[in-house]
Amino acid sequence: MFLVPTLRRAYSQDSANSAINGFENELARWFGRAVEPGFSTLTEKDGVWEVSLDIPGVSREQLSIDIDGRKVKIQTQEGAPRQYASAFVLPAEVDPAASEAKLENGVLTLKLARKVEEKTSTQLTIN
Repeated sequence: MFLVPTLRRAYSQDSANSAINGFENELARWFGRAVEPGFSTLTEKDGVWEVSLDIPGVSREQLSIDIDGRKVKIQTQEGAPRQYASAFVLPAEVDPAASEAKLENGVLTLKLARKVEEKTSTQLTIN
């Protein structure tokens, strides 16, 4: 008698994502939705995060990018031909003054600079 080991397939992440996507598509069919753009890339180099999102059919005048600490929110203005909404949280605060955004051929590229914390230390005198 031989025992043959078998692998029991666990509930895969792909099937979970498929179920969620199916549910979202059904909701969108009934109620409409703002499409969440897909990340093309998310990288960090030298204290700058570079995020690329596919947002076809929207001009830069129709986009709004809000930065609040570590949170970044991207959405289209009301009346835009397509509605997009996306938000994400980065590991550290973003410096909006040192950051930039560029929209070219339907791809939004954000270069988000990490906020440099000012060190404020005080020497304490020993009595």
